[in-house]
Amino acid sequence: MVAAFVIALSVDMLLLNTAIWSDAQFVLLSVVCLLSVTAYLQGRGYRYLTLGAVAAALAWLGRYVGGAVVVAGALAILLLGEGRFRRRLTDTLLFGVIASAPGVVWMTRNAIVGDSATNRHLGLLAALRDNVGALVQTIASWLLPGTNRIKVFAAQDVLMTACVVLATGVFLYAAFRWVRPLISGRLALVQIPIVFLLFAIVYMASLVVGASFFDAGIPMDNRILAPAYVAVVIVIAYVAQIVWQSVPSHPARIGGMALIVAFLVVNGTVSVGTAAHFRREGRGFTGPAWQYPVLRKTLAAIPAALVYSNHPAGVEFALGRRAMAVSPDALAGAVAGDGRVILVYFDNPRAYAPQHPNAGKEALST
Repeated sequence: MVAAFVIALSVDMLLLNTAIWSDAQFVLLSVVCLLSVTAYLQGRGYRYLTLGAVAAALAWLGRYVGGAVVVAGALAILLLGEGRFRRRLTDTLLFGVIASAPGVVWMTRNAIVGDSATNRHLGLLAALRDNVGALVQTIASWLLPGTNRIKVFAAQDVLMTACVVLATGVFLYAAFRWVRPLISGRLALVQIPIVFLLFAIVYMASLVVGASFFDAGIPMDNRILAPAYVAVVIVIAYVAQIVWQSVPSHPARIGGMALIVAFLVVNGTVSVGTAAHFRREGRGFTGPAWQYPVLRKTLAAIPAALVYSNHPAGVEFALGRRAMAVSPDALAGAVAGDGRVILVYFDNPRAYAPQHPNAGKEALST
């Protein structure tokens, strides 16, 4: 219940569920897979292994990083399953075949129809250290929302990294001090947090490797790390429950409760503020900037030609015509290259909002 409450108050989940992205579906399928695998590990039959494999297959079809769900589920069965190694290996292979078959078939189709199974090629695309740094800063924003997007002082990244290290240390200490003694002979007690922790590690490692060697466009932001956030919250909630029951000290319990309440207040405040902003301003193309008539009239006057824009999605939304992305620095070069090219540059799309004093006058240059 605590984990569900924390996730519900999270601004990351709010951002995910107010946009038409595949991320919310991916999170749901990942959780269904991990819970189903856990149910199978607890002896509830092969129907749960099959359900988990199907959920993992759908997650993979939705996003290539869904392969991390398959790997995490397979590792959980192999490492945590009951019986001899041969039986665990057989069950792991069964899960892997069911979970991987649709994705493999689809990638084979891509390789036949196109020139690549995933439209990505192996190569050193970005510094591994930069991706790890961005990953740590996003994890830090789970503790204090917005710190990975807003810089208040020069040493902020260093301080937030230290907070992540400290929080990780406290978690590991609590796990070894109070949780590990309870595992002996009762592995089922901690199967859920172990499975979700395994997924979080495999998922984040997959993102770092993918961004460094396959797709430099993968951002280590709150959206892409949302599945790991959900998994980590569930793990911490389980560990906190065990520690709460194991620590007899009232001051320790009060201190832990105070930290939880503070965390919920901070995240709840940010989420309420974000929700209020979305209600007032909308989000993306639902905002007043894109509903103001001047915007559509101005864009509708663009002649039939190749359109370059620093916001091609906006042009496509307003006109239903494809636009090519171009950076502000490349605008002059595009003009010089071909006189038939139309350049649409958005200085400030919000200036189309009716309440703006210069509505529709200064937001668009063509």
